[in-house]
Amino acid sequence: LDYLYWVDSDHGSVTRIRRDGTGREVVVEHIESVENIAVDWVTGLAVDWIGGNIYWTDPKFGVIEMAHLNGSHRYVVVAGGGLEKPMGVAVSPVDGLLFWSDWGKEGAPRIESAMLDGSNRKVLTNDSVSHINDLSIDYRDHKLYWCDSSLDSIERMNFDGSGRERLLHPSHLENPYALAVHNDRIFWIDITHLSGSIKEAPLSNMSDFKVLKRGLGDSLKDIQIFSRTRQMGTNPCAIKNGGCQELCLFNGSHPVCACAHGKVAADGKTCE
Repeated sequence: LDYLYWVDSDHGSVTRIRRDGTGREVVVEHIESVENIAVDWVTGLAVDWIGGNIYWTDPKFGVIEMAHLNGSHRYVVVAGGGLEKPMGVAVSPVDGLLFWSDWGKEGAPRIESAMLDGSNRKVLTNDSVSHINDLSIDYRDHKLYWCDSSLDSIERMNFDGSGRERLLHPSHLENPYALAVHNDRIFWIDITHLSGSIKEAPLSNMSDFKVLKRGLGDSLKDIQIFSRTRQMGTNPCAIKNGGCQELCLFNGSHPVCACAHGKVAADGKTCE
């Protein structure tokens, strides 16, 4: 569809626009609270380009929601089970996997995963993590990357939580806020170092980084890489929406149908 999607945490909305600047529209919008304040309604956002869905985190209500790319059929996919303040989110549609960070309120901060339908939920790590704003996926090597703005670290691990590595010494990081991985390289923003900077480094040696931009201020929020080579592969939801009337959620082995309202009928596909 060639759209760029972003979230506005102040207004609790998800907006999209075509790369040529046309077709701007709000696809998900919260109803503002009685106090007319909607700060931190929506933070993280991820696109399932195969199933044609978007996933986002809502730390205000402690849920992870999803909808079609046009905002229709909005559905809560993860809630409860200790989910307190979800922030960053990422998806691997080919594997049917959903990842998110939880800052926690009463419980410990952590990184969790589930299938795209919310099943098989598990904690990948809750050791030495704090304020993880962003997650990024290396789809080729099946690794999850994250930056922690409180512990000043950039780390990675395998999809199952094994093989955790710290990639760059904190002396080179002051406030890493977001990151993106593509073609054996990593890009990240630091809202403090060099008065707000964007850096790039090879995944094999992040100490060999170069500064792409500096002096950008402390309002940097996200960085993304757009390339068709990042959107390879398929799953059953790519063919006629997996036969589902509304939402098709791939759980790693087969498509699962879901309905925004009501329930899935006995045929497992239509809504009633």
